Amino acid sequence: MARYFIHAADGQVYGPVELDTINQYIAEGRVVPTTLLQPESSQMRVAASTVPGLAWADNQSFKAYTPQVLSTAKYELAGSWACLAASLVLCCMPIGVHISFGIGGIVLGVMAYRKGRMSGLAAMILNLFLVVFSVWSYRALGGGGRLDPDTMRNLMRQFRSE
Repeated sequence: MARYFIHAADGQVYGPVELDTINQYIAEGRVVPTTLLQPESSQMRVAASTVPGLAWADNQSFKAYTPQVLSTAKYELAGSWACLAASLVLCCMPIGVHISFGIGGIVLGVMAYRKGRMSGLAAMILNLFLVVFSVWSYRALGGGGRLDPDTMRNLMRQFRSE
């Protein structure tokens, strides 16, 4: 008897199982006509409605199963803001720390923005500014390593006078 893998709507693959088991799943509502089945001996997936030997009741109604997707946009957005905050708090660290946090913040901001969080764009822009400012201040220091608060004040005065 033919055996099939069941490709469920939630992304899981079950089986292989025999047609009798799939008929039980149909009765329970776990397999619907649009569920993809893959024969054990093949790589081709087919809709369950096209597989001979399955018992579909004429009066059976099917609810479309839509798995709930957990949106991670709020976590990516929080991560982007955290990268910005950490870089500002750790202002006396070497430039590599600022650039690392800035790039991480940009990536997380883009991910949040693509998932519909408009403030992800603001987080991305501020992190981009952080990276540009870090590189600019590094070059203004002549390649020196750390920025202490006095040096930053002097750099800002120099920037305003230019």
